[in-house]
Amino acid sequence: MSHGEVATAAELGAQVFANEVMVTNLGILSFDRQFGPVTLKALFGPAVLTGFEGQQTIDVATVNGALCLLHTGHTPQERMQKVQTDATTWEQDKPKVVQIVTALEKAGDIQRARAIHDASR
Repeated sequence: MSHGEVATAAELGAQVFANEVMVTNLGILSFDRQFGPVTLKALFGPAVLTGFEGQQTIDVATVNGALCLLHTGHTPQERMQKVQTDATTWEQDKPKVVQIVTALEKAGDIQRARAIHDASR
């Protein structure tokens, strides 16, 4: 292949595979989580990149009822960093939301408790 043919093939590949993000989904995986003394709580992957500059991939798997997401990319993207920050913040705030919902339920305010619970999903 000549240099011109390689450049043409590379340009064609970049056009054909152009996207902002690629999503892979292994689907629902069900298997034994216990491996001797070790318990598998999550599975992240596969980590897939096409090789194009700026490529971002969201890899998805559901393991024993838990949704597991993995973001891979050549360089961090501002939007993805915000998603990751929001997810981390939610994990930190989740116990507070549970406390609020529980307190509202105990006080008999079931409607507000359900509304907060539903909004937090």
